[in-house]
Amino acid sequence: MNVVNDKKSEGEVKKLLDDIEYIRSIDRGNLYTLIERMPEQMEHAAASCPKQIFINRDRKFSAIGVVGVGTTRVCGELLKSFSDLEGTIPVIPINDYSLPNWAGRTTLLFFVSFSGNTEEVMSCFEQSRMRGCPAVVITSGGRLERDAVQNNVPVVKIRKEKPQNRTVLPYMIVPLLLIGAQIGVVPFKQEDFLQTVRFLKIQRESLDAHQKTENNRAKKIALHFYDSIPLVYTDGALYRGVVLRWQYQFNENAKVLAYSSWLPEMSHNEIVGLYGNHKQAHAACVFLSGEGRRNESNKRFDFTCSAIKEKGYSFLHVPLAGDDELQRVFYGIYLGDLVSLYLAILRGVDPQSVGLIDRIRLKDQPGFKSLER
Repeated sequence: MNVVNDKKSEGEVKKLLDDIEYIRSIDRGNLYTLIERMPEQMEHAAASCPKQIFINRDRKFSAIGVVGVGTTRVCGELLKSFSDLEGTIPVIPINDYSLPNWAGRTTLLFFVSFSGNTEEVMSCFEQSRMRGCPAVVITSGGRLERDAVQNNVPVVKIRKEKPQNRTVLPYMIVPLLLIGAQIGVVPFKQEDFLQTVRFLKIQRESLDAHQKTENNRAKKIALHFYDSIPLVYTDGALYRGVVLRWQYQFNENAKVLAYSSWLPEMSHNEIVGLYGNHKQAHAACVFLSGEGRRNESNKRFDFTCSAIKEKGYSFLHVPLAGDDELQRVFYGIYLGDLVSLYLAILRGVDPQSVGLIDRIRLKDQPGFKSLER
């Protein structure tokens, strides 16, 4: 069943999100439960992260690179955003088969791959050994762990949990941030993550699938994007990784195109495309922001929102809950994951299935069948 193609009233659509049996019939792999366990994943990741990673501290790092794609890219953007606030060393996500030319003996590289077999990460890891780059590996196993051990590269072993894709972000980002704190890139302590875990467990009650739509923020936002292309924006550089995560989760879970950007950048280019678009009904906008947003960008934010609404787009401003920036970032990720799942339910698509990505990953394996006919 594809709900998007059915002409249903708003009341009928809302009922779908309040029908637990219907949700279970669409979410056959129970992705909802994996998303709901995000606080417990964070708790485990914080408790199991080594208190000290051996890195030659006599080296002065000129830059830090986070190597990986998909969920790892989100992790890299999050580390960069937090580091940009107080750090003294630039953090740069690297999302390709090749290391940039500037990566060398003074560049600390984090190689992050949940499976340990991501081909882009493995390609860059081999190059890093030839260049003599200091490195840390974060993985659940695979070739990456084997090669790291053989080359005396520190390994943070993370829990292997199914499915091996976008539900495991906490296992990857928490050790990345904690190790970043050990080397002075970000200011966090383990207790900061435990406080965030406690906060998310409280928030989980109001976002639960059993909570009716009128009292469930995630379900309301999913309805906002019903039968539309999601446009996810933020007014702060700190939330770049959050809006990127929303985009990726809409792509994989809800199987829809989605776009993300942030101010002030999007008001220098994308806003013109929005204004020139004659099919506003096919796109819906959401702006994520910190609750304590008070800075020089306020006027730019207010004007941009007014321009979008004036043009007739469906629009939502979503302040991210939390007592500090760490809580707001992880609340934003948790909220977006659930929104994407509820949108998948509305569309009648299995949120866990990503068959095309699996085929692309297996393209070099024996017996692979081309997409071409």
